[in-house]
Amino acid sequence: MDKNEDFKRLLLEQLDRLYFNALRLAGGRSADAEDLVQECAIRAWKNAGAFMQGTNFRAWLYKIMLNVHLDLCRKKNIRNEIGGINEEITEVPVKNSEDFSAHEEIERLRELLPEELARALDALSDEHRLIVLLADVDGFSYKEISEITNKPIGTVMSRLFYAREALRKSVRP
Repeated sequence: MDKNEDFKRLLLEQLDRLYFNALRLAGGRSADAEDLVQECAIRAWKNAGAFMQGTNFRAWLYKIMLNVHLDLCRKKNIRNEIGGINEEITEVPVKNSEDFSAHEEIERLRELLPEELARALDALSDEHRLIVLLADVDGFSYKEISEITNKPIGTVMSRLFYAREALRKSVRP
């Protein structure tokens, strides 16, 4: 089989999981999540030669997606400052026929989690939530999370510990 075909197959196998996490990074906005996954796939394809065989392909993709997300956030902040707006923009997702399936997906995921846990997870900072999702939902190791987030392993371990503690405290009576 062709190297390009192997890479394409690996990439296609990960798109659903990427989208799930992109939804979380994009605050549930399906259009932003789709843009994030699309840009991630484009960058991965362009940089296919940089992927080292025998390493974790999924972790490599998540690192690309996180970098894309950070780039997009920086661009939004620059546009906001140029426009004279220094506040964080909060967007209200508009429910239309194109977004309906993504909203259904978010609702389905929320149904899987107890309401208290979903609220507690949403209350975490973006950094803590990301580390919890990477560790507890996607099953990445400390080392892999460290590589994805560009944070030292000790920082990953600490943030995961404090995030889990916050979740425990939030859901305990």
